[in-house]
Amino acid sequence: MSYYEGLSCPVCNQPFTDEADVVVCPQCGLPHHRSCWATENHCHEADKHGTPEQWSRESATQAPSSQESAKAGKICPRCSAENMQYAEFCAHCGAELEAEDWHSTEDVPPPPVHQYSPRYTPFTAEAYSDDEVISNTPAKELAAVVGSNAPYYISRFRRTSRNKSCGWNWAACLLGPLWLLYRKQYVMGGILFSIETAFSVIYNLFNHSIGVAYGSAAALQPTTEQMMTSPFFAATMAASVTLLILRFALGLFGNNLYLSSCKNRIIKAKKDIPDISSFELSSKGGVSFGVAVVFYFLSSFLANAITLLFL
Repeated sequence: MSYYEGLSCPVCNQPFTDEADVVVCPQCGLPHHRSCWATENHCHEADKHGTPEQWSRESATQAPSSQESAKAGKICPRCSAENMQYAEFCAHCGAELEAEDWHSTEDVPPPPVHQYSPRYTPFTAEAYSDDEVISNTPAKELAAVVGSNAPYYISRFRRTSRNKSCGWNWAACLLGPLWLLYRKQYVMGGILFSIETAFSVIYNLFNHSIGVAYGSAAALQPTTEQMMTSPFFAATMAASVTLLILRFALGLFGNNLYLSSCKNRIIKAKKDIPDISSFELSSKGGVSFGVAVVFYFLSSFLANAITLLFL
């Protein structure tokens, strides 16, 4: 490209090309098309010579044009992400952006294509700032302990500043102890696994009692009368209701329980290492897929083994 790349003639406002016949002002260096210079017979900005507004190549190549400035995106004050010029909310963290009077510009504002409202904000690593504090704990430290899917949980933890609940958690409700163990909440996960293993034993004994009384075929598809006459019927119904209540409670309060677990891990880690880094904190939390799988098969094995002891 030519020496005048990115510059335009001040007379005709046309950008210079490689083939352009260019004449420069001997005083300030402002380039003109030769024909445009001949038309005015002097520098187009001669009235600015000797003033701070005099043209220079350095200022012309560094300063963005007014048109480029008008099209610049908005910078979010919370997460520093760039958004569309006329965005009302940040597409990364959902923060409200300063309103802009688009009537003052000649450009027609573009439609909000691919722009998200706060309700459908995608969860990214910029969903929290370094100085944000949640429940008396820095959000950065909570994110380090959470590890996988941290922005999602940080947004749920943030709700504690407005109400008592962190919101519903479908994974906790549907997976129960598997979710707890995956999130390294071993104590609560082990307790709930023990309870559900006991329920599995009751179910096995219930099906076995029907099979003994009415034959193996009835154990597969027992009638209502056959079920109600089983000695384990009441225990099975109680176990089913209890299981539903426990799963519902875990879905409702699972995030709160997880927040408390993360805070306890941080407090314990800081007692050992007062200036512990976020990288070191991440080793205190995170997830464990292997432990969840091992406990799942162990629960099934124990349920069958204990059932055989009662037969």
